[in-house]
Amino acid sequence: MQWALGAEDLRVYNQKICLSSVYPYPVAPSQGTHVSSRNIRRRLAEGCLESRHPLGVLPLLPTHLHLRCEWCRGRGNWTAAEWSQVVFSDDSRFNLSSDDNRIRAWRPPNERLNPAFELQQHTFPTAGVMVWGTIAYNTQ
Repeated sequence: MQWALGAEDLRVYNQKICLSSVYPYPVAPSQGTHVSSRNIRRRLAEGCLESRHPLGVLPLLPTHLHLRCEWCRGRGNWTAAEWSQVVFSDDSRFNLSSDDNRIRAWRPPNERLNPAFELQQHTFPTAGVMVWGTIAYNTQ
């Protein structure tokens, strides 16, 4: 079995940087040599890329981003007394099926919040459990 050449390694590395969620198996060398998926993963790791789950974000329109920024600017100088009137909430969803459509992305270390490595996804109904909670100032 032949291994990828230096130029081919660079092509695979660049393809993973540009298309971070590309599955490693369909990468076909341009020189006709066989490249195993294990070799691709090893070379990407040598190039300081890690296989991680991408940050899932909802696709936001520019209007949504503008409204979020305005909300933050309007509360930038709030006191603790004002913040004590706010309740924050969060939710977590646990998938009950075996396939949760998790995609792995090859990215450099500490680049989780880089928009190039985010996975924009819409929510869709699947079997699961949703847990919701709130937190407020000076409460138990």
